[in-house]
Amino acid sequence: MIICLLIVFCAMVVWIIVDTIYTLIVCPYFHKKIKYRLFALRDSLRTVRIENPSMSDNVFRMMELRINGCIGLVQEASFLRVVIALCTDPPVSEKEKLSAIEMQKAVQWIKDNRETEIGKQLFDIDRDIMHAFCSSFVCNSPFITQCFRYVIRPVAAYLPKIAERFRKTRDYFMQETVPAIMVYVAR
Repeated sequence: MIICLLIVFCAMVVWIIVDTIYTLIVCPYFHKKIKYRLFALRDSLRTVRIENPSMSDNVFRMMELRINGCIGLVQEASFLRVVIALCTDPPVSEKEKLSAIEMQKAVQWIKDNRETEIGKQLFDIDRDIMHAFCSSFVCNSPFITQCFRYVIRPVAAYLPKIAERFRKTRDYFMQETVPAIMVYVAR
């Protein structure tokens, strides 16, 4: 019993040390790297704007707003924050609702016009923005991500096989075991 407690205690100490090193050293490095990537994307967006003066002001403004928002949220983005945001119902002002509608229109314009040269450039920038922002989720939620990578992904890969085995087991149970139990109970 004491050996088990000692093992659990040592595991907790190692976990705390690894988490502290990751949080104080590794995570800030990735935050800077992601922010610099977003700054470069913002510069690319501004270059596209300069090269294409006919570009819609609304689309440019919304994409720049999106990049700036992502830059501000790099350190805060995590799966825990998403869960908290989904569970709470924060009040949304009319201005925020209108801004969200404008953002949706800008994204739709990019999707609709990605066959054109400017649309393709904006679509690539928008895709890279989302990749960078998703990378911040990964670096801010390392243990959930590692769990997903090493535990959930193989389970998801074998889900059809697991479902088939479950179906066979259920069918066997319903066809063989349940009637036998009913006969036994009836006696």
